[in-house]
Amino acid sequence: MRQRLLIAAFFSLCGPAAQAGELYRCTDGAGASTYVAKVIPGQTCKLFSSYTPGPAETTMPLQGKVYSYVLDGTRYFSSRPPANPRATDVRAINYGYDAVVRPPTPAPVAPVVYSGRRTFQGYPCTEDCSGHEAGYDWAERRGIEHPDECGGRSRSFIEGCAVYAEEVQQEMIEDGECADDDGDELCDDY
Repeated sequence: MRQRLLIAAFFSLCGPAAQAGELYRCTDGAGASTYVAKVIPGQTCKLFSSYTPGPAETTMPLQGKVYSYVLDGTRYFSSRPPANPRATDVRAINYGYDAVVRPPTPAPVAPVVYSGRRTFQGYPCTEDCSGHEAGYDWAERRGIEHPDECGGRSRSFIEGCAVYAEEVQQEMIEDGECADDDGDELCDDY
Protein backbone atom coordinates (compact mmCIF):
# COMPACT_ATOMS: atom_id res chain seq x y z
CA MET A 1 0.00 0.00 0.00
CA ARG A 2 2.85 2.37 0.87
CA GLN A 3 4.42 1.74 -2.55
CA ARG A 4 1.15 2.61 -4.32
CA LEU A 5 0.81 5.73 -2.21
CA LEU A 6 4.33 6.92 -3.08
CA ILE A 7 3.86 6.20 -6.77
CA ALA A 8 0.50 7.93 -6.89
CA ALA A 9 1.87 10.94 -5.00
CA PHE A 10 4.85 11.20 -7.32
CA PHE A 11 2.78 11.13 -10.48
CA SER A 12 0.09 13.43 -9.11
CA LEU A 13 2.79 16.02 -8.33
CA CYS A 14 4.12 15.81 -11.86
CA GLY A 15 0.82 17.13 -13.22
CA PRO A 16 -1.25 16.07 -16.20
CA ALA A 17 1.81 15.56 -18.40
CA ALA A 18 2.76 12.45 -16.37
CA GLN A 19 1.08 9.73 -18.38
CA ALA A 20 3.76 7.08 -17.86
CA GLY A 21 7.20 6.88 -16.33
CA GLU A 22 9.59 5.32 -13.86
CA LEU A 23 10.24 5.94 -10.19
CA TYR A 24 13.65 5.19 -8.65
CA ARG A 25 14.53 4.61 -5.00
CA CYS A 26 17.95 6.10 -4.34
CA THR A 27 19.89 5.58 -1.11
CA ASP A 28 22.64 7.94 -0.03
CA GLY A 29 25.71 7.07 2.07
CA ALA A 30 23.78 7.72 5.32
CA GLY A 31 21.06 5.24 4.31
CA ALA A 32 18.33 7.81 3.64
CA SER A 33 16.04 6.84 0.76
CA THR A 34 14.73 9.26 -1.83
CA TYR A 35 12.22 8.58 -4.59
CA VAL A 36 13.06 10.36 -7.85
CA ALA A 37 12.25 10.29 -11.55
CA LYS A 38 15.89 9.98 -12.63
CA VAL A 39 18.97 8.25 -11.21
CA ILE A 40 21.06 10.35 -8.82
CA PRO A 41 24.79 10.24 -9.58
CA GLY A 42 26.83 8.98 -6.61
CA GLN A 43 23.91 7.19 -4.94
CA THR A 44 22.69 3.61 -5.10
CA CYS A 45 19.52 3.74 -7.20
CA LYS A 46 17.14 0.92 -8.08
CA LEU A 47 14.01 0.98 -10.21
CA PHE A 48 11.20 1.13 -7.65
CA SER A 49 8.25 1.06 -10.02
CA SER A 50 7.12 1.97 -13.48
CA TYR A 51 3.71 3.36 -14.23
CA THR A 52 1.47 3.02 -17.23
CA PRO A 53 -2.14 4.11 -16.80
CA GLY A 54 -4.91 1.64 -17.57
CA PRO A 55 -8.69 1.51 -17.45
CA ALA A 56 -10.11 2.78 -14.15
CA GLU A 57 -12.38 0.45 -12.20
CA THR A 58 -12.96 2.18 -8.84
CA THR A 59 -11.38 4.97 -6.81
CA MET A 60 -10.27 5.28 -3.19
CA PRO A 61 -9.53 8.60 -1.45
CA LEU A 62 -5.94 8.95 -0.20
CA GLN A 63 -4.01 11.79 1.42
CA GLY A 64 -0.53 12.46 2.74
CA LYS A 65 2.54 14.72 2.63
CA VAL A 66 5.53 14.81 0.26
CA TYR A 67 8.61 16.99 0.56
CA SER A 68 10.04 18.65 -2.51
CA TYR A 69 13.50 20.23 -2.66
CA VAL A 70 16.29 21.16 -5.06
CA LEU A 71 19.81 19.84 -4.59
CA ASP A 72 22.60 20.47 -7.09
CA GLY A 73 20.11 21.59 -9.73
CA THR A 74 17.86 18.55 -9.50
CA ARG A 75 14.37 18.54 -7.94
CA TYR A 76 13.71 15.65 -5.54
CA PHE A 77 10.56 14.32 -3.90
CA SER A 78 10.79 12.44 -0.62
CA SER A 79 8.57 11.18 2.18
CA ARG A 80 10.69 13.10 4.72
CA PRO A 81 12.42 16.49 4.81
CA PRO A 82 15.89 16.67 3.24
CA ALA A 83 18.81 15.96 5.58
CA ASN A 84 21.31 17.81 3.40
CA PRO A 85 21.70 21.47 4.52
CA ARG A 86 22.48 22.50 0.89
CA ALA A 87 18.91 21.66 -0.21
CA THR A 88 17.00 24.71 -1.40
CA ASP A 89 13.39 25.49 -2.30
CA VAL A 90 12.14 23.03 0.35
CA ARG A 91 8.37 22.55 0.30
CA ALA A 92 6.02 20.35 2.32
CA ILE A 93 3.21 19.41 -0.04
CA ASN A 94 -0.04 18.08 1.37
CA TYR A 95 -2.00 16.05 -1.13
CA GLY A 96 -5.28 14.29 -1.38
CA TYR A 97 -6.71 12.50 -4.38
CA ASP A 98 -8.85 9.60 -5.52
CA ALA A 99 -6.49 6.72 -6.26
CA VAL A 100 -7.48 4.34 -9.03
CA VAL A 101 -7.96 0.77 -7.81
CA ARG A 102 -7.86 -1.97 -10.42
CA PRO A 103 -9.00 -5.31 -9.04
CA PRO A 104 -7.59 -8.33 -10.84
CA THR A 105 -9.92 -9.65 -13.49
CA PRO A 106 -9.75 -13.25 -14.64
CA ALA A 107 -8.79 -13.59 -18.27
CA PRO A 108 -11.21 -15.44 -20.51
CA VAL A 109 -9.97 -18.87 -21.48
CA ALA A 110 -10.35 -19.91 -25.10
CA PRO A 111 -11.85 -23.34 -25.73
CA VAL A 112 -9.48 -26.09 -26.85
CA VAL A 113 -10.27 -27.84 -30.11
CA TYR A 114 -8.56 -31.22 -30.01
CA SER A 115 -7.45 -32.52 -33.38
CA GLY A 116 -6.15 -35.84 -32.03
CA ARG A 117 -2.74 -35.28 -33.62
CA ARG A 118 -0.39 -33.34 -31.33
CA THR A 119 0.05 -32.87 -27.60
CA PHE A 120 2.35 -30.76 -25.47
CA GLN A 121 3.42 -32.68 -22.35
CA GLY A 122 0.01 -34.36 -22.25
CA TYR A 123 -2.08 -31.28 -23.11
CA PRO A 124 -3.88 -31.39 -26.48
CA CYS A 125 -2.79 -28.78 -29.03
CA THR A 126 -5.21 -26.89 -31.25
CA GLU A 127 -2.83 -26.90 -34.24
CA ASP A 128 0.90 -26.44 -33.88
CA CYS A 129 1.34 -26.17 -30.06
CA SER A 130 2.68 -22.61 -30.43
CA GLY A 131 0.46 -21.36 -27.59
CA HIS A 132 1.83 -24.02 -25.25
CA GLU A 133 5.41 -23.26 -26.32
CA ALA A 134 4.86 -19.52 -25.77
CA GLY A 135 3.51 -20.16 -22.25
CA TYR A 136 6.41 -22.47 -21.43
CA ASP A 137 9.00 -19.94 -22.71
CA TRP A 138 7.28 -17.07 -20.85
CA ALA A 139 7.35 -19.02 -17.56
CA GLU A 140 11.01 -19.95 -18.05
CA ARG A 141 12.05 -16.32 -18.74
CA ARG A 142 10.21 -15.06 -15.65
CA GLY A 143 11.27 -17.85 -13.29
CA ILE A 144 7.73 -19.05 -12.54
CA GLU A 145 7.89 -21.72 -9.83
CA HIS A 146 4.27 -22.75 -9.24
CA PRO A 147 1.35 -23.44 -11.61
CA ASP A 148 -0.83 -21.01 -9.63
CA GLU A 149 1.39 -18.18 -10.92
CA CYS A 150 0.33 -18.90 -14.51
CA GLY A 151 -2.31 -16.74 -16.16
CA GLY A 152 -3.29 -15.34 -19.50
CA ARG A 153 -6.06 -15.22 -22.06
CA SER A 154 -5.30 -18.50 -23.78
CA ARG A 155 -5.80 -21.94 -22.26
CA SER A 156 -2.84 -23.31 -24.24
CA PHE A 157 -0.58 -20.49 -22.96
CA ILE A 158 -1.62 -21.18 -19.35
CA GLU A 159 -1.10 -24.93 -19.85
CA GLY A 160 2.40 -24.34 -21.29
CA CYS A 161 3.26 -22.13 -18.32
CA ALA A 162 1.93 -24.81 -15.95
CA VAL A 163 4.09 -27.48 -17.61
CA TYR A 164 7.21 -25.42 -16.90
CA ALA A 165 6.12 -24.67 -13.30
CA GLU A 166 5.36 -28.35 -12.67
CA GLU A 167 8.85 -29.27 -13.93
CA VAL A 168 10.36 -26.73 -11.52
CA GLN A 169 8.29 -28.16 -8.66
CA GLN A 170 9.44 -31.71 -9.48
CA GLU A 171 13.09 -30.60 -9.53
CA MET A 172 12.64 -28.89 -6.15
CA ILE A 173 11.15 -32.08 -4.71
CA GLU A 174 13.92 -34.27 -6.20
CA ASP A 175 16.63 -31.91 -4.88
CA GLY A 176 15.09 -31.96 -1.39
CA GLU A 177 14.26 -28.25 -1.43
CA CYS A 178 10.64 -29.00 -0.48
CA ALA A 179 8.41 -31.90 0.54
CA ASP A 180 5.55 -33.57 -1.33
CA ASP A 181 3.77 -35.54 1.38
CA ASP A 182 0.38 -35.51 -0.39
CA GLY A 183 1.78 -36.99 -3.62
CA ASP A 184 0.44 -34.33 -6.01
CA GLU A 185 3.95 -33.66 -7.40
CA LEU A 186 3.85 -30.07 -6.07
CA CYS A 187 5.70 -28.64 -3.06
CA ASP A 188 3.47 -28.78 0.01
CA ASP A 189 4.91 -25.65 1.64
CA TYR A 190 4.72 -23.34 -1.37
